Amino acid sequence: MSITIFHTENGSTESWLQVNDDGTVTYYEENSGLKMSRRGIEPRSRVMTGEEAKADWTPYASDITQALAAIAFKNGRWFN
Repeated sequence: MSITIFHTENGSTESWLQVNDDGTVTYYEENSGLKMSRRGIEPRSRVMTGEEAKADWTPYASDITQALAAIAFKNGRWFN
């Protein structure tokens, strides 16, 4: 059960931030629209700890904390 924090598309890039079952957070980015038709999807991702994600994505820090708590409750353990 991963939880998506945000998902955006601006016409040339699609990106999203997701809290994973193992307590890590992944930022995904890939081409979309015209850019994708010319260059392909070119997926990129970065996996980080919950603490790293909260430091890098401060506007979403409380959402990340809530998602980590929900996953921890489901799995019976706590993540930072």
